[in-house]
Amino acid sequence: MKQLSAIIPILPLLALLLVSCPGGARMPAVEQEHVRELLRHRTRQLTVSMYMGPFFRDARYWLLSDQPPGHLDLLRDPKGERIHPGDAVGILPAGTEVRLIDVEFATSRATTSRSLFTPRFFTWVHVAVPNQERPAVLVIRDEPEDHESFLEVLARYLTTENIAERLLDYPEDTREAIARKQLTHGMGIEAVRMAWGHPLQVTVDYDEGVRVESWRFEGERSLTLRDGKLVSWTEPDNDRPFTDDA
Repeated sequence: MKQLSAIIPILPLLALLLVSCPGGARMPAVEQEHVRELLRHRTRQLTVSMYMGPFFRDARYWLLSDQPPGHLDLLRDPKGERIHPGDAVGILPAGTEVRLIDVEFATSRATTSRSLFTPRFFTWVHVAVPNQERPAVLVIRDEPEDHESFLEVLARYLTTENIAERLLDYPEDTREAIARKQLTHGMGIEAVRMAWGHPLQVTVDYDEGVRVESWRFEGERSLTLRDGKLVSWTEPDNDRPFTDDA
């Protein structure tokens, strides 16, 4: 009976493991090592403002995300429900300088060494952020097959460009909105992306010759740009995972 009781608690974990296996490294090992050589110990700036919060149950790291933590589809329970990683504790504004520690691809060795209660079948980019002893993890859900494609995906979040200097071209209220991951009417495409991050889907239409873009994000968030300017957006009520009282 003792042996049986020792086995039973493991079964839910195995069920969770089966539910959370969507990915895995497809890039050849040589290409992976090339990426790591290119990025390790390099500094980058955040392309977009990012939430920082708990990394599920792994207290060794923070989680960095351009999307609200509650909207992320990184890990599911045996019932297929999304697992919330934890509420954000702050926001790192676009243009913040960070240091890349390493890139950890979802190899069989890596996935078996990671905690079950983490998105362990995706690539993890380990990052040192300002004023934090604990490193952060940026989870890359795309799994490019070569280093050039990977660098293109990474550039959505981390860039060699001087975003902090570029932000100086925006009005102060726009800069503040971007830093708080909020939108303001009339924002341009670049400012919108800096604030809300990378959309899941972009639909393009034309209304009397004017380009109209509809962006859809995780959760129920969406927005519309007309002729390159923000005209409307929707987000669920109380959809502010982090509130700055300042």
